[in-house]
Amino acid sequence: MELDNACHSLPADIDTNGVVRSSRDLPPADYTFQIKNFSVLFEAEVEKCESGQFEVGGYNWRLVLKTNGKKNSKNHISLYLAIINQSTLSLGWEANVTFRFFVFDQIRNKYLCIQDADGSVRRFHNLKTEWGFAQLLSHDTLNDPSNGYIVDDSCILGAEVFVIKGSGRGVCLSMIKQPQTNYFSWRVDNLDERKDKYCFSDEFSVEGRKCSDVVGLDAPTNWFLRDLKDPSNGYLVDDALFVECKIDVISEVKDFSG
Repeated sequence: MELDNACHSLPADIDTNGVVRSSRDLPPADYTFQIKNFSVLFEAEVEKCESGQFEVGGYNWRLVLKTNGKKNSKNHISLYLAIINQSTLSLGWEANVTFRFFVFDQIRNKYLCIQDADGSVRRFHNLKTEWGFAQLLSHDTLNDPSNGYIVDDSCILGAEVFVIKGSGRGVCLSMIKQPQTNYFSWRVDNLDERKDKYCFSDEFSVEGRKCSDVVGLDAPTNWFLRDLKDPSNGYLVDDALFVECKIDVISEVKDFSG
């Protein structure tokens, strides 16, 4: 998935982990998570802080903020998207998702937008229920008053989640090695007296499918009618036209959704 242009009102910065950070004016579309008395998380050495649950794409989610993250992220806060209530999902469930996180700059009234630079699709399943960024922001960047991420000891985070659901539509085309040829003949009587634009044959069956042949009698085909009615061509006998249709069946189509 391409990056949303709304996240590029300022130049984007891509780090060595393939994470892009940019700025935009619009707030998160799906969920906002405000934490007041933010400093308590560090003072009390709270390992993680979880948001309430929210629903997107038929699944329930929550944000998980970790103050230190993994060992290689010790001086950063980490933020993860977690799928919850797995027991209510069908056996063998999985959710394919792209997402972006936000940190609100309360001084400039803008949002820092953080996401994978290549728009990677993350697969949630029973053995992997969380995805996110271990190095969302460094402690120094987060706590720098000039950045506006913490004002009056309040920090505002957010998320947008895009669940990719397949429609299940598709076909399987099987080419036939030995094509089957079918012939259908029909007679059109009283051609001069017909006023309709088209003349349809009776239905006939080809490989179990109902078909119908048609002869156009309207103005765009007058050149055809002139040749047809020219006695020297021998196409009409006693104002009757004999038509034969040859149908070669060269492939078979099976609808996946059927």
